[in-house]
This record gives sequence, C-alpha cells and structure tokens, in this order.
Amino acid sequence: MPRCSARRSTRPRSSTTRRYSIACCPAFVVPSSARYKVAAVNLQHRRRPSNVNDDLRPICLIIGALGGEGGGVLADWITEAATAEGYPVQRTSVPGVAQRTGATTYYIEIVPTKRQELNGRDPVLALFPNPGTLDLVVATEILEAGRAMERGFVTPDRTTLIASTHRIFAIAEKSVPAAGRYDSDRIVEAAKELARQPIVFDIAALTRRHGVSLNAALLGMIAASGVLPFEDDVYRDAVRRAEKAVEANLKGFDIGLNAVREPRARRPRKRNATRQPLHRSSHRR
Repeated sequence: MPRCSARRSTRPRSSTTRRYSIACCPAFVVPSSARYKVAAVNLQHRRRPSNVNDDLRPICLIIGALGGEGGGVLADWITEAATAEGYPVQRTSVPGVAQRTGATTYYIEIVPTKRQELNGRDPVLALFPNPGTLDLVVATEILEAGRAMERGFVTPDRTTLIASTHRIFAIAEKSVPAAGRYDSDRIVEAAKELARQPIVFDIAALTRRHGVSLNAALLGMIAASGVLPFEDDVYRDAVRRAEKAVEANLKGFDIGLNAVREPRARRPRKRNATRQPLHRSSHRR
C-alpha cells in the first residue's frame, strides 16, 4: 500500500501552549516563543531552497479590511507603485461573502528585482498566501489581525504586522444576549509575541483626530516599515496617479509615515475625558 505523500503540520502541539480567545475560533492556540520559533525556522528552510536567490523570492503581503474601508484602493496604490518602479507584481483578492461585503483579503506578491534585470524571465507568482510566507500583514481592525495570526500568516522570523487596535464588532459578538465581545487585549498580546516587527496601536483614532482616511495612513505606515523596496515619493506618486482625493490622501500618508517614524505623533492631545461611542458597523461578518 503506497505511503501518503501529504505533509504533516509543523505547528507544535504541546500542553505548554497558551490559548488566546480571538477571531472566529475561541480556542486559538499561540505556541510558546521557543517552540514557535523552531517551527518558523523549519518552515523557512522548507520554503526557501538553497538554489533560490533571495532577489528572486517575492515579497508577500496581505491586507485584511472591512467593506468600505478602502482596502482595494490601498492595494491599488501598492500595485501601482511596484509597476511604476518596474518590479513584477501580482495582486489577487478574496471578497467577503457576508451581507454588505464583509471582510475582504487582498494578497500581493512583488519580486524585488526589476523586470529589466531578469533577462527576459517571467516570474510565476502565487494566487493565495501560505502560512509562514508573509513579509507584511496589514489589518484595518484588530480582529482581522487575529484572523491572520490564527491562519499562521504572522511569524516571528519574518512578518511585520501593522494593525489598528480599535474594534468593529462582529455579528457573532452583537448577537449574544450577554457580554459576547472577544478579548482584544489577548490579540494584541499575541501580535507582540508573534510578529517580527509589530506596529499595533489605535490607528483609527489617529485618523479621526486629523480628519484623514484609514487606508492613506496605512500606506504611510507601510512605507515607514521599510518592507517594500520603494522610496517615500514612489508611494506619493502612486496616490497622485490614482486621482482620488489626492491632497487628503497625501496628508494621510504623511500622518501615517510620521506615526511610525516618530511614535510621539501617535499620542492624542490632552483634553477633557469624554466617553467615546463604540464602533458599530454592518460591514462586519
């Protein structure tokens, strides 16, 4: 009888793991740091053969956004920036199937070698992300970051995580008669442990304070993270070519850029303490 050729999971299973109740799986498991790093290194060796040049390995990033947050526009800006600089790029998306769009995932791969240096070779890029291969994960809300971690997209050897800590309640949370909200603090704790470079704070509050859109600020944070091989002006030119609220989006880009490079810019101005209303939206699944 032939042996099964299916690969065994490299995710460690141990009683030493810590559980975080997040995303759509209340029993989400985050392994201890030492064991998880061993698993991440094993994945790294399996996905990067010795005969593959690092300059040809694509930079992989995923954007998790809700309906109406401009995730598609953000993906367009990044794709346009890569194309303008001559880098091979491919973008795919998986739209949400819930009523009124739901959560949508945008996946982009960029080869960090310009097309003119490939000597006529045309790279073959993937259509969907694989666990352990993401260089950058962007989440417009903390529960989307939790979903990405749950699926193994955030690893301590590789991934920069940019996520906003504000909440837009899921239908499952709002339909519970009692307190049914997921614990955001556990997601933030997991993000700081699993990400190589966690950039996690209330980005929505920052954008409200300055009157700019969330996706424009996220573009600035992506630029400041240094994951993509673009200068700041390349992102700005992509925003200008899109011809969508150019001045406002450029302002948002600069605000996001400074929030990462100058963390003090994230701090809100001192004002009288007022109770902020809870975020509610029907766009969440």
